[in-house]
Amino acid sequence: MILNELRPGLKYEFVSESGESHAKNFVMSVTVDTQTFEGSGRNKKLAKARAAQAALSALFNMQLDQTPSRQPIPREGLQLHLPQVLADAVSRLVVDKFSELTDNFTSPHARRKVLAGVVMTTGTDVKEAQVICVSTGTKCINGEYMSDRGLALNDCHAEIIARRSLLRYLYMQLEYFLSNGKEEHEKSIFTRCEKHGYRLKDNVQFHLYISTSPCGDARIFSPHEAGVEDQGDRHPNRKARGQLRTKIESGEGTIPVRSSNTIQTWDGVLQGERLLTMSCSDKIARWNVVGIQGSLMSYFTEPIYFSSIILGSLYHADHLSRAMYQRIADIEHLPQQFTLNRPLLSGKHNPSPHFCFLSHTPEGGNKKIKKTGC
Repeated sequence: MILNELRPGLKYEFVSESGESHAKNFVMSVTVDTQTFEGSGRNKKLAKARAAQAALSALFNMQLDQTPSRQPIPREGLQLHLPQVLADAVSRLVVDKFSELTDNFTSPHARRKVLAGVVMTTGTDVKEAQVICVSTGTKCINGEYMSDRGLALNDCHAEIIARRSLLRYLYMQLEYFLSNGKEEHEKSIFTRCEKHGYRLKDNVQFHLYISTSPCGDARIFSPHEAGVEDQGDRHPNRKARGQLRTKIESGEGTIPVRSSNTIQTWDGVLQGERLLTMSCSDKIARWNVVGIQGSLMSYFTEPIYFSSIILGSLYHADHLSRAMYQRIADIEHLPQQFTLNRPLLSGKHNPSPHFCFLSHTPEGGNKKIKKTGC
C-alpha cells in the first residue's frame, strides 16, 4: 500500500467482527501521527485498505476511491504520491493525440476497440512529455497470408504496433546521435556508455498506455471492471494462472499453450495448421526481461524497459502484476545488463468506456495497415 511506503512500520489493529458467516463485516484500524483511522469490509484485507484510504485522504489529501485490486502498484524510483497523476496524464496525452489525428474522433480510423500509445517523459515530470506513437488494432494475420519477404505484419494488436513504432523511433534517435557532431548529441535521447555502446540518458522514461488489459493472462480472469467489493484474485494458486497463451488466428481471444504442442513450421502453417502468435501479456512479460529494443539494437545499446504500464479499463492489480512479471519472478542467470523489470502498474482514475491505424511522431507520418484475412 502507498500508506506503508509513506509511513513504514505501521500496524493495523483488529477492531471488531460482525454479521452472519455468509455476510461478515470486519473493522480494522491504523494509527498515523497520533490519529486513528478505521475501515470496514467483508474481509480484513478490504477493511485495512479502507482504513489506509481514510488516512491518506485526511493526512496527505490523496483521494483514492479505488478498491484494493485497482490500487496503483508503485515501482522503486517513482514518486509514490504521483502514480495516479502520472497515469491519468499519460492516458490523457494518448487519447488527445488520437482525437487530434482522427478529427475529434470523426474519421473512419476513430472506429476502434483498443487504443495504445507510448509517452516519453524525463523522470515523472509530465509537463514536457512527448507522445511517441498511438496505435489501434485487435487482430492477427491468417497463416495463409504470411509473407516471406517481410511485407505483412503478423500481429496487429494495438500494444504490439505501438512497440514496433517505438522501436523505429529508437533507431531514428540512435542514427541521429551517430550522424551528428557532439554539439548535436544533446538533442538525442542516447548517450555513450563508459566502455562501449550506448544507453538512454538518465531519467528518460517510456510509458505504455493501453485502453484495456492486454490479451492473455492479464485479461482472461478479469473480463469486467473491479467492483466496490472486489477482493482481487480469489484463486491465485490455480494451475490456469500464469499460463502462456496464443492468440486466435484471424479473431480475438487466446488459447493456452499445451506441452504436447508440436514445433510450428512454415510448411505446416501454409498447409492449414493454426498460426501460433503469443498473447500480448506474454510478449510484454518478455519485454520486461529482454527489453523493448529488439535483438538487433541489443548489439548497440543497453536494454531499454518500460517505466510504467497504464490501462484505461479492466485494471486488476493481481492479474496484471502476475502476467507482467510475478509469474517469472524466479528467473535466474540472466546475461549482464539484463534484469527482470517491474514497471509501475496503474489504471486510470476514470476507466475508459467499453483496420489498424498507426501514427508515428516526430517526422514519421501516419500509416494505415491493411489487415488482410482478419
